[in-house]
Amino acid sequence: MYYTGIDLHPATCTLCTLDHAGTQVKGETFPTDPAQIAAYFEAIPGEHHAVVECTTGWYWLSDLCQDLGVDLVLAHAKHLKAIAYAKVKTDAVDATTMAHVLRLGFIPEAHQISRDRRGFRDLLRHRLRLVETRTRLQTQAQAMLLQFNRGPVAGTALREISMLEAALDTTFPPPYRLQLETFAVQLHQLDTSLRTIRAQLRTELIPQPDVQHLLTIPGVGLMTALTLYLEIDGIQRFPTAGHFFSYCRLVPGAHNSGGKQHHARRKDGNRYLKMAFGQAAPKARQYYPVIRRWFERVERQKGFPLANALVAKELAKSAYYVLRKVEPFHGKWKGQPLEHQKQRHWPRPVTASI
Repeated sequence: MYYTGIDLHPATCTLCTLDHAGTQVKGETFPTDPAQIAAYFEAIPGEHHAVVECTTGWYWLSDLCQDLGVDLVLAHAKHLKAIAYAKVKTDAVDATTMAHVLRLGFIPEAHQISRDRRGFRDLLRHRLRLVETRTRLQTQAQAMLLQFNRGPVAGTALREISMLEAALDTTFPPPYRLQLETFAVQLHQLDTSLRTIRAQLRTELIPQPDVQHLLTIPGVGLMTALTLYLEIDGIQRFPTAGHFFSYCRLVPGAHNSGGKQHHARRKDGNRYLKMAFGQAAPKARQYYPVIRRWFERVERQKGFPLANALVAKELAKSAYYVLRKVEPFHGKWKGQPLEHQKQRHWPRPVTASI
């Protein structure tokens, strides 16, 4: 058995290989090239375990190691630094240290998303960035319209391109008119791109049983269900619901020392899952009176932020067991039946056309 630490950079990579006793067998630095990495492993016949930090650029290396039969572990960069601190830090030292930590079995492992879901997950995250860009442009356009006492009614947001185009007339000074025209062009292009991405995701992912089951949970719409499906990437990797809550950032961290206990805010976990459940919670309260009454009772006792977080946590609990049991939502909230149930097969698959 051989253990290889890989310090990967865009231009160069450094590899260090140890045997089962911890003796260095080989170490080399060369340009980041798949052919040279493959030749490096082929020059050492036998079973290999390798490790690389979860920084940008590990996709192709993971695929290459899988094709070569090398078991690649993805190390959590933040936690690995806490374990493998060194006064002297070079690429060779980093690769050697990772190889030793891998041999000892102390690598803090990060999850590698499956190859068949990786592209769709990144496409969904790209869609989110486009939505954020569109919102920013809408806010900027609305602010400019308000400078001339134009635009939507007070208290409303600029959500439709037609509202912006209707405000464009010859009374605007040319510099401002040009800015608003560019806003309209960009918003139109973003809307077109978002519709294309949505249609592609619907076509490929709606038939998945897990997506259909997630859609039966209160407050979970199409894009939320797709986000949960792709970001979770297999509920079996969470042994308990508590582990899942922690990964979703729905429970506080702990900072206990000297008999004193404190909650601590941590950014460890998946921010996309936290966002998804946070967006589902208001929808669940809006459309389900049972959930709304429970929320209002908790809100009077503990305040809005905590009550909203508890609704999101309860939705995460439902998602966990829906995926664990491979069945639709049971239709109850804290043991109380809901007034209505979502349809079991919605939405219907569509074609990729816009």
